[in-house]
Amino acid sequence: KAGARMLVHPDGRITGTVGGGQGEAMAIEQARQALAAGENRLCHLDMTSSVTSREGMVCGGSMVLLLENLALPGAGERA
Repeated sequence: KAGARMLVHPDGRITGTVGGGQGEAMAIEQARQALAAGENRLCHLDMTSSVTSREGMVCGGSMVLLLENLALPGAGERA
């Protein structure tokens, strides 16, 4: 089953993982930006180019991330 969860806390702590490596570092950076902006985001991380292979992303592929700011009103509510 696809899916992973990771919390990026405002104080810098990380709980959980979305796979590690450079892809996770990119996810953490995007989450920190979303926290600072006070918004939710949907982002796509592409790890298929030759640039990413030089950066140490050997697995390739891509990730689609839902970044949900749990401090926003209604956060975490499911329909």
